[in-house]
Amino acid sequence: MTDAAPLRLRAADADDARRLLEWRNDAATRLQSLTREEIDLPTHRAWLARRLADPDCALFIVEHGGRPVGQVRLDRSAFDVEVSVGLAAEVRGQGLGARSLRAAQAELSRWPEVTRLTAVVRKQNAPSLRLFAGFGFEEESSDHEVVHLVKRL
Repeated sequence: MTDAAPLRLRAADADDARRLLEWRNDAATRLQSLTREEIDLPTHRAWLARRLADPDCALFIVEHGGRPVGQVRLDRSAFDVEVSVGLAAEVRGQGLGARSLRAAQAELSRWPEVTRLTAVVRKQNAPSLRLFAGFGFEEESSDHEVVHLVKRL
C-alpha cells in the first residue's frame, strides 16, 4: 500500500475489541505506554465498553486503504482534549501517524468549546515526540518519564 491510499477514521465498536487489544499488547507499544503490563481480554472488553459509552471519549479505528491499521482516541476534559495515536507494528514509520493525527483534529468539531489539545508521551518515544511537535504541540511540563504536550487551538 502506498501513502496515497485513502486514510479514514471510523468509530470503533465492541467488535474491534480483539484488534485493539492486539495493538495495545504489542511489545513495542507497551514499552511506550504509560501502563506497560499486558492486558487480558476480559479487562480490555470492560475498558472498551466504558470508553464507548463515555460521551467525553471518541475512539476511532484508523483505516488505510480499507484495512484497519491503528487507533486514535480523543478524551475530553473541560476545555482540553487528550489525543492518543497508536499504529499496528507493520505500518509504523510510513507517515500514517501524521495522517491519523490530522484526521483526529478534524473530529474536534464535536466539542466546539475545546481550546487545547494535549498529549502525554514517554520521553524515550522520539517518533511520537516528533509527530506532535510537527503539529505544533509544545512541551508544557515533564518529569523523569513523560512529557506533557499542549497545542492551543
